[in-house]
Amino acid sequence: MDWARYIKNLRRARGIATQAALAEMVGVDPVTVSRWETGQRQPDTPYRQRLLDLTKSRDGRADRAIITAARHAPDAVVLLEPGGDVALTVSQELCRLQGLTHAEYVVTRWRDRYSEMAQIALQTPVVERMMRRGEITAVTLRSRATSVNGSPYCVQAVISPIWMSSGEMVLRLGVVASPDDQFTGSTIDFIAREED
Repeated sequence: MDWARYIKNLRRARGIATQAALAEMVGVDPVTVSRWETGQRQPDTPYRQRLLDLTKSRDGRADRAIITAARHAPDAVVLLEPGGDVALTVSQELCRLQGLTHAEYVVTRWRDRYSEMAQIALQTPVVERMMRRGEITAVTLRSRATSVNGSPYCVQAVISPIWMSSGEMVLRLGVVASPDDQFTGSTIDFIAREED
């Protein structure tokens, strides 16, 4: 396991702002965490287990909070399993935009209604691997989409990974829609992670 990357992702996913905060949680000094994150040293076995335990949710509250926040987001949001075939939840605004109920949206193969560019961004194994490794923090795209009633519209989307307590990655797709007459062409950009 790449412990340096794992620890950086753990801190990012759990909102642990400093190495000192993680050090306190695990029971080591901040210099040790710094050495782990830079790859100078690897955690000893008891500390590895403590780090792994930090990714586990005992009762799933953190995961439920992520899903609830997405469902009640004021903007158009969907949480997807990697690959984009399965929607874990969808916001009320995206349901309104698509003309579907929450139940209809979750059981529908959503990607059949979106652009080829969105499908490429979500289904390219290289993009998924780079997100898992933290090399890509987001993908932005602008393209055309079609609502269920067949109306075209312009969509700008940001796709970013979210780490669940199980360590599994889900994708958050945030969407801003505008009339189709504002469409000026398709674009796709990959946002690289910034160095700490």
